[in-house]
Amino acid sequence: MQHDGELEIEGYDGLVARVPLCVVKLEVAGEMLPPMSVVVMPRSLAILGRDVLNHFILTLNGKDLTFELQDP
Repeated sequence: MQHDGELEIEGYDGLVARVPLCVVKLEVAGEMLPPMSVVVMPRSLAILGRDVLNHFILTLNGKDLTFELQDP
């Protein structure tokens, strides 16, 4: 990962922190996305934002608690 500076973020609890940014290449649902800057956090899971999801058709089925990503 290539370091890309820092970003000040505020959590749901109102705490403010400076976090590192890194440039990454993501593959989601078999689709290689262009390099993008992401927040680096000490977590085992990632949160995909609209900058990633906007590359796909996303269908949410709340009743069945499922979702589907399609490459348009």
